[in-house]
Amino acid sequence: MAFYNSPEWKQIREDVLKRDHWECQRCNGNFITEIPIDSKALTTATDVHHIKGIKEAPELCLSMTNLVSLCHECHDITEGRLTKHLNKKKEQQS
Repeated sequence: MAFYNSPEWKQIREDVLKRDHWECQRCNGNFITEIPIDSKALTTATDVHHIKGIKEAPELCLSMTNLVSLCHECHDITEGRLTKHLNKKKEQQS
């Protein structure tokens, strides 16, 4: 998607990661999702998540208040890619 390659997105993404000190906000307990975390931890954030999706609220796509820093695992869980994530984790443990 062209949006994620835009200079505006790259800048706001960097700003959000800095605001959140490059820490996953779900792992540290500051961002609550439907699937609870097992225990709080300090994890490096690699992704920036739209709390309200771009399709749902396009006017908020570059709003700092609608963005949160997450690690890749938590982003997958938050986006509903949990099954894919769990299957991959299972394969790694085998």
